[in-house]
Amino acid sequence: MTGHSRNTIKKAIRGEPWGYKERSHQPFPVLGDYMAVIDNWLKSYKDKPKKQRHTVHRIYNRLVDEHGYKGEESTVRRYVRLASVVLGIETPRVFIPCNPEAGQEAEVDWGTATAIIPRIESWGRCSPWWQERFALYVALVLLLVIEIVLLYVFACRLCPRRAWEGGLRGALKRRHYRSKVPSGI
Repeated sequence: MTGHSRNTIKKAIRGEPWGYKERSHQPFPVLGDYMAVIDNWLKSYKDKPKKQRHTVHRIYNRLVDEHGYKGEESTVRRYVRLASVVLGIETPRVFIPCNPEAGQEAEVDWGTATAIIPRIESWGRCSPWWQERFALYVALVLLLVIEIVLLYVFACRLCPRRAWEGGLRGALKRRHYRSKVPSGI
């Protein structure tokens, strides 16, 4: 009925943690004896130009041919990537998107939200404040959400119905959109 196994539900009731945990250290058991050899090769490559260094595929082939390594190339790949950063041969790579068209397009979608709306009803025409009734109404409201792509600028607008024209017109009139009106939606 719940979509979970009995063991998972028992763990949840007992308060035990469940799920996957990311390892803080990924061991290299197959590479154990060969890590010193790879480190020596990487240290010797540190002074050489980049074009004269061995690729990871070539390091793997040398391990197999010269030292009789029986493991996989992917294990060597992971270790060389880690060791080259630790030894200072390479710096960790960072990807920064360079898009000159950032802010030229917007993504638009409808959504709903539950809103608590206060409403004041008075008993008479000129009734004093102590005779007013405060009521809270819970309502499902319709939202128009607009995001300018790659700028992470959002706008939300309450709409009475799903009419694109009115919602877009109102959302684009917002103050922080005046300088960033996208050309495509």
